[in-house]
Amino acid sequence: MEEIEIMGVKAKVAHTFAERARGLIGRPRPADGEGMLIEKCNAIHTFFMKYPIDATFLDREGRVVRVVRDIQPWRLLVWGGFRAAKVLETPSRSPKRFWFFDLDGTLADTDGDIRLAWKAALADMDVECPNFDRDFVAGPPIEEMARRLMPDTYTDEFGEELRRLFGRHYDGDGFPTTREYPGVMERVRALRDAGARVFIATNKRWEGASALAAKFGWMDVFERLYTGDMFKNDPTVGKMRKPQLLAYIMREVGAKPEECVMVGDTSSDFEAAEKNMIESVAVTWGYGKNEELRAATRVASTPQEI
Repeated sequence: MEEIEIMGVKAKVAHTFAERARGLIGRPRPADGEGMLIEKCNAIHTFFMKYPIDATFLDREGRVVRVVRDIQPWRLLVWGGFRAAKVLETPSRSPKRFWFFDLDGTLADTDGDIRLAWKAALADMDVECPNFDRDFVAGPPIEEMARRLMPDTYTDEFGEELRRLFGRHYDGDGFPTTREYPGVMERVRALRDAGARVFIATNKRWEGASALAAKFGWMDVFERLYTGDMFKNDPTVGKMRKPQLLAYIMREVGAKPEECVMVGDTSSDFEAAEKNMIESVAVTWGYGKNEELRAATRVASTPQEI
């Protein structure tokens, strides 16, 4: 596609009917300062989009006639007015108010301590898992990972006992190998200082997550820690998977989808964000594979890009 410079944006130009009909649908989020100019267009929709956009409608002479910011995915119609002849689509730059951060693989490298506790728990149960070192990934709930690793062995009772024994080893070891990722908490503090509300939202067990947060002083920065099992004894809530956990947090803090971002490193984070219709950021320093990261709205290779 042709590329031009317009209004300080490096834009691909959609000339043909097929290019104009597609726009940014199905394309990766453009980098800041990039976008797409759609010719012969005075209205757009955002069906099938994965990220919010800003739309600048122009007349035939290239003069701005309307600007619509932070248009969320699945909007039926955004009209530029009678004088609009084309539209410049760029990634939304509207600041987000609510930021939800995953823990394992996002805030800290917890893999070593988690693996040690898993192996100790399996040894207590006299269970062998030959493919553990190859296939284990930190991040998903214990029961979900156990199903993946040992589909022929797994039962609900097995998962409950594994969770109990894992906790006995993990919670009391002092997390000797766990390290914060450099620069991440500095970025979280910068977001908070700029007026955003920041939270931890994790599949991790409450006991382990709260002990880690205490060790590293995270609750001096984050407003609150949320885990999927924090209400396991409350029959009105119970255990929550990541999509339900995000929905719960959003209801509790009064957040609208267009105000929120989920920052994580694996597919469970990005799927949860998509189910709640919020933006997601994939960090490259965690445990997710490249194909998982592509499911996010955008990818951050450094903390400053979050």
